[in-house]
Amino acid sequence: MPSNSARFERWTWIRSPLFLFSVSSFGTLSTIVALGATSSFDEWTSTMIKLLHDNSAMNVVMVNFSFLGDTSSLLFLAIVLTIIRRTRRVGMIYLCCILIVVVLAMYIKIVVGRELPPSFSSSFQDRSQNQDIEPEAVPHSAKNLSFPSTHMAIAVCLAYLVRARLGTRHRIFASGIWFYPILMALSRLYVLQYYVTDIAGGFLLGLIIAIPLSNIIQVETSSR
Repeated sequence: MPSNSARFERWTWIRSPLFLFSVSSFGTLSTIVALGATSSFDEWTSTMIKLLHDNSAMNVVMVNFSFLGDTSSLLFLAIVLTIIRRTRRVGMIYLCCILIVVVLAMYIKIVVGRELPPSFSSSFQDRSQNQDIEPEAVPHSAKNLSFPSTHMAIAVCLAYLVRARLGTRHRIFASGIWFYPILMALSRLYVLQYYVTDIAGGFLLGLIIAIPLSNIIQVETSSR
């Protein structure tokens, strides 16, 4: 049986400055987006990004990078981690993260009501190829809604869980893992699947979910 101090430690994430910042920022951003206050900025950034699509080589690179953040691929990764004994705990928690993100994001999307960028097409075309971009892993009722980005939230959960699991033993890799969600953000913005604020909302949502769940890993590691 865990001691009282261990039980208390499991709930210290509630007072985490990063968690409190993420919750308050996400609430504020959701309200602003729902009111349409970011529409001009988001449309302008999408227009600027679209100007880059004349570069065929860049199109190929960014589309292929976006595949690394497909929910189906990350779900398969979570299952593999669950099967492997050393990473089983991380895999199970990551599976929980994916499920929570998909369900929670569905309701938030419906409440906020932000539609996908009009320039987005699931078949991203350039001069050399047609590539199918994975749509949101949400029910049909929220399929055409973009805030927050579930792809971004799931990628952030993975990065945060890996960082928490590695702790201070592998500082370079633990820090470098954050390049993954950043790359996912840039690639999904490039294919015009999301607006900038959708990505920001997904990042914050990922932190909100990953911070409390990662505490399970940290407590387990420290108790050995």
